[in-house]
Order: sequence, then structure tokens, then C-alpha cells
Amino acid sequence: MSEKPSKDELEGLFTEARDDINNSRDILKDGNLDQGQTALLQSSIFDSSLEGAGYARRASKRTDVVRELVSDAADAAVQMFRLRGTIESTTTEFPSGDVTTVDDTSLTSQWTLVQALYAALAGGNKEALEELAKLSPDKYHSDQVKVSEPVELFSSALKDAIAGQTARAKSCLVVLIDKYGSSKELDNRYWVAQAKVLLALIERDQTGVDQAFKELQTAFAKYYGGPEDRDNPEGFLELPILGLEALRQLWNGNEPKQNGAKRHD
Repeated sequence: MSEKPSKDELEGLFTEARDDINNSRDILKDGNLDQGQTALLQSSIFDSSLEGAGYARRASKRTDVVRELVSDAADAAVQMFRLRGTIESTTTEFPSGDVTTVDDTSLTSQWTLVQALYAALAGGNKEALEELAKLSPDKYHSDQVKVSEPVELFSSALKDAIAGQTARAKSCLVVLIDKYGSSKELDNRYWVAQAKVLLALIERDQTGVDQAFKELQTAFAKYYGGPEDRDNPEGFLELPILGLEALRQLWNGNEPKQNGAKRHD
């Protein structure tokens, strides 16, 4: 198995991500862009901010560096969702050659929403968190991005939980855990682990929270444990763990309402 990147390699990757962010911001400042171009640049900032945060965390840079970058990612995500529907894509039918133009909403899918919510939590970006949590389902589902049912269920649950809709959140989490809890597929186990943490947080089950976090750490390590993820910044950042831990801290002083769906054991 390949070794992890060296300190010098990490520093180079971190610098590259920061340069990409700054270049995108410079282009935005110059203006003369349509909304679709602006959305694409915000998407670039979003991706590069999360990548930079991952490299920074692996390189043991100061916590505030990581926190600032994930907060920047959340801000970029807010702009992406505001600009949803401004990018057009075309498809050509064969053999007729007919060209169809559609709104491309692939930048604002359920997967993007989960990352954005976690980033807002981990970055302490309350303004972005509040706006993202208010999104209606039609604002974060994309015809161009097909996600698995666990992602579908968890994205709705995380958003609803943050918005204070704990009954709806628990309903989605119960379905996810009951349906996929015994699955051997790595992807399913990864989302089940996140669901267990969120459910325990909502139910204020401290023992359950601690155990669920241990399961999530194990699932995360396995999910990003392959040699192909040697230098994957997502694996370095551990965004689900950071985000859910931040949610635990947030709710320590703002307990969610205890209502609604019960777990079926």
C-alpha cells in the first residue's frame, strides 16, 4: 500500500488549493460574468476550499485555518444554491441530431447539500447553516445526479434536524437504519454510521452518541482506507465527523425538540 503524502507534498497541495481559490475570487471580482459562470466559479471555490481544508488538517495546520476554509466552502455553497438553474447544458439525440437544452442542476444535489451543511457546522458559519437548512426539496434534488437511497434519506434528515424538524428527521433516519443497517456494502455502512450518530444526537442519548461516533470513525476509516485514497483530501478532512461533532456542541446549548417518530427495534 502506498504511503501517505509527505509534509512537503501536503504543503504543495495545500498551496495549490489556496491558489485555485484566490484565482476564482479574482475572476469574480473582475465581473462581466453571467450567472452560470458565477455559479461554476463558486463551485470551484467550494471544492478547493474543502480540498485545502483536508490538506491543512493532514498537515496539522492550526485549527482556525481548517475552520476558515470549511466556512468559506459553506459560503460558496450558499451562492451555488442561490444560483441554481442558471447553468444550461445541451444533449444531442442520435441518430436524429436533435439538440435539447436543459437547466443543469448537478452542482446542487443532495450530496452537495450534505457536504455544505457539514462545512457550515464545522466552520461555525451560522448564517450559511440557517440558509441551507431552509432549502426545500426541489432546491437540492437534481435530474442530472442520481444518488443512492441512503444519501437521499440522510440529506433530508440532516437538513430537517438542523432546521428543528426532528420528527421528520427521525422518520428518515429510522428507515435508513432499519433498511440498510445489516448491509455489508461499504457505502451503505458509511451512511448508516452517520445516521446512527444523528439519531442519537436528536434523542440526546449520550451513551448512544459516544458509541455511534466510534462506529462512524471505523466506517470512515474503511471507506477511505484504500490505496486509491492515499492523497484524497476528503479522507484527511473527515468532514462528517467534524460536522456531527460540531452539531453535538451546538446542541449542547440548544437542545432539539423531542417529538415524533420512534425507533423500531
